[in-house]
Amino acid sequence: MKRRTVCDVSSPADREKLMKEINSTFEGKLDILLSSMADHSIGFTIACEMEEQSPKLFLMSTNFESALRLSQLAYPLVKASGRGGCVVNVSGWWTQ
Repeated sequence: MKRRTVCDVSSPADREKLMKEINSTFEGKLDILLSSMADHSIGFTIACEMEEQSPKLFLMSTNFESALRLSQLAYPLVKASGRGGCVVNVSGWWTQ
């Protein structure tokens, strides 16, 4: 694994695979995790019909839940570094 990698953060299996690669490459330690994840939807959530809610839920899943789950997976590796460490999650379609 290189010092930088790409992962589909919306996929639990890909998130697990990424953390396993980091674990084996860096001997179970992680100093910093920088993730950038984003999806966007045009329109106001309040004005959406029920059948249109699915894209909004996907947006929340990608932008919020994926960051949360990735951070949870990274925590044991950051803690194991013994130096503090940092997890930075950036979300928004403008980050792409």
